[in-house]
Amino acid sequence: MLSVPTSNVVGFSNIFLNAGEIRSKGVEIQLRGDILRNENGLNWTTTVNFSKDKNKVVELYPQLDLNDLRLGWTWGISNMASIGQPWGTLVGPGYDRVEDGPMKGAIKVAANGLIDKPLSAQVLGNVVPDFLASMRNDFTIKDFRFGFMLDFRKGGDIWSQTMSHGYTTGIAEITAADGIRERAIVAGKDVMKNERFAMKVGDNWVENTIETSAQSWYELGGVAEMYVFDGSFLKLREAYISYNLPKALYSRIKGIKRANVSITGTNLALLWVHKSNTMRLDPESGGVSSDSRGVGFEQASVPNSRSIGLKLGFTF
Repeated sequence: MLSVPTSNVVGFSNIFLNAGEIRSKGVEIQLRGDILRNENGLNWTTTVNFSKDKNKVVELYPQLDLNDLRLGWTWGISNMASIGQPWGTLVGPGYDRVEDGPMKGAIKVAANGLIDKPLSAQVLGNVVPDFLASMRNDFTIKDFRFGFMLDFRKGGDIWSQTMSHGYTTGIAEITAADGIRERAIVAGKDVMKNERFAMKVGDNWVENTIETSAQSWYELGGVAEMYVFDGSFLKLREAYISYNLPKALYSRIKGIKRANVSITGTNLALLWVHKSNTMRLDPESGGVSSDSRGVGFEQASVPNSRSIGLKLGFTF
């Protein structure tokens, strides 16, 4: 929906219109099968689910002649819908990279060894995951039932205020990794080793050798693109164990045919995150980004709560 200002003479200041047209293509597949079947032994059933979606913004409200619509915003980063582009593109200040020559693609550094002045309105990522998958396993053996479910997400970029503030204030573990606080550092060699960095010598860009300090790098040299991480994760979403109680315990109670006791847990563990998620933040915890700022932002988030419950069930 798109909020559009109107003349006050109609009695209201804004109206909401359908923002445009998005073309989406996707697939969802679910497979279920018995891995083991044994009437007197262990039985194992697995259910696997996979879903994938691709989308493109085809049109924004034609009467307003829109090519771009900001869906959410925080700290200078926007979640955009742009004609011809996927929905949910993150746009903000990004690295200035060398455009040609032997150092093409390298991030430019200034004379002080810090990242050079960033370029505005750069595409930093997209909030939509590449795909989602889950695997549920259920086991039975005699009077016991137990099982667990794993959730996996590939992709879906997130801009993190926690990383931004954590790097700047020096509380993030990465700001002290490998003893970088005790010595001079060089971009590309001691920090951001997965990137190439280039310094200007005359009219040419060459490999960076300028030394700086870890405090200067993280406190003064940050760029919004540095705080975007890949939201991939693997979670232990659910687990349970159930036991059918012996009939001798309830046989004298009229009407009860079966009784069982169960322990269940949900959102039990974040097992893996992408290496770009340097502070191991839960990609599903958006903090205050759950309000009108939109999706794709992590701000002041705390770990999700774990739930464990005990259940006593009866069948009449």
